[in-house]
Amino acid sequence: MTLAPRTGAVIFARLDSRRLPEKALREVAGRPLLGRVIDRVRQIRNIGRVILATSDRAVDDRLQSFASKEGVEVFRGDADSTLNRAVACARRFSLDVILRVCGDSPFLLPEVAEELIRVVEEKNFDLATNVSPRTFPVGMSAEAIRTQALEIAQESADSAECHEHCTRYFYLHPGRFNIYSLTRGTNLSSMNFAVDTPADLERASQLCQLLGNRVDVAGLPEILATAARLDGAKADS
Repeated sequence: MTLAPRTGAVIFARLDSRRLPEKALREVAGRPLLGRVIDRVRQIRNIGRVILATSDRAVDDRLQSFASKEGVEVFRGDADSTLNRAVACARRFSLDVILRVCGDSPFLLPEVAEELIRVVEEKNFDLATNVSPRTFPVGMSAEAIRTQALEIAQESADSAECHEHCTRYFYLHPGRFNIYSLTRGTNLSSMNFAVDTPADLERASQLCQLLGNRVDVAGLPEILATAARLDGAKADS
């Protein structure tokens, strides 16, 4: 296995979710949601380290404790600006490239993440994304970003929106960056596998249970087939 020590997966999570408070530590089939995300991230072969980037507020102390027990490095920073937190985290760990991972995505696709990282590392791209245009399901998003490009965005961002979402500035000003968009032939953007509500949490738990010992490694076709089986069973009940 070849590791890229200057590339790190950075999981962004906080405990003050409005729609599902403390969701990062809520259990998904017997394991905290953040743990499920970590398990999937660890399947990515071309990263050098896994880092949790959370806020510097006391409310997120439990996230740091959980991540540390999982053997995940932790960075704590700006609670209001994900962009500032991303740049500071990349600098703290001397990362050339970060893979942005949402802490609400227990079905992140490692094979997609690997491709995004490869494109940024080996070709002249500042950002590789499967977010825009979106053809993958919600909750299977990832972005590989050069730290130098993040720093440009940070210096130029002049709105709360661009600070709240660390890559928003890239999409608003695509002419300033070399952006690679990974898309798929069949548009699945209407599907959702993210965990934002109690109903999402219940469905994710049921899906993890059906996947069984494949839960950490299942690819997109297997996840889709299992989700169809789950939804079909619900429709028949």
